[in-house]
Amino acid sequence: MKLSYNIKRAINFAYNRRHELFDKELWGTISRVAKNRFNIWEKVSRKEFIENLQIIKQRPWNIHVELTNLCNSNCIFCAYQYQIRPYKFMTDKIYNKVLDEYCAIGGGNFMIEVVVGDPAVDPKFIQRIEQARNRKEIARIETITNAIALKSNTIKNLVYSGLSRISISTAPFEETLYKQIYRNKSYKKVVRNISHLLHENEKAGHPIDIKLCFRSNLTMKETISLEDYQMIAENGRHSV
Repeated sequence: MKLSYNIKRAINFAYNRRHELFDKELWGTISRVAKNRFNIWEKVSRKEFIENLQIIKQRPWNIHVELTNLCNSNCIFCAYQYQIRPYKFMTDKIYNKVLDEYCAIGGGNFMIEVVVGDPAVDPKFIQRIEQARNRKEIARIETITNAIALKSNTIKNLVYSGLSRISISTAPFEETLYKQIYRNKSYKKVVRNISHLLHENEKAGHPIDIKLCFRSNLTMKETISLEDYQMIAENGRHSV
């Protein structure tokens, strides 16, 4: 009885969403994600699987570090607006302790994370990446930023810092929409910083995997058709 009920619910859902389910844009997006994230031919042997399980029992796959809880934006979707913690930056002592202890158990991937603060606001942002890269136990280093705090005179240093991936949280590239969602006046600066980062990354041979993460009230088709997006995509067509 329960199975029959669930099947009916699934059919009703599919019928009510039939226009979205058969939309070319949706399946185009799914296809792009699948190509970037999954390889259906890649198989893990039983031996590798068991070895991986043993590693997980001993230590985490990766570690996530919050350099600061201070941000330079006030996004409508973020809990930053409700934060009551005092603003702080991670001290050298704590950061080195994190690296030492993580490397002592084998290291792995290192995530310079956003909880509510933006990592690039930390004056030692690039230095922190370089410190992690200097440890042989650290594999990939990843971070996320809204790109406001990136500086034109240090973007090249960021490209050569040893960072593996940077995800840029942003609105559709249209100033009014950006102000509505990110609630700051840094749109033009963000566009310049992203363009500069893409340019320097391409010149360096693409050492960083750059990912644009849109917080959008537009469809992806509408987002990528915006004039400023087209300009940025043209400048960094081999980098994003």
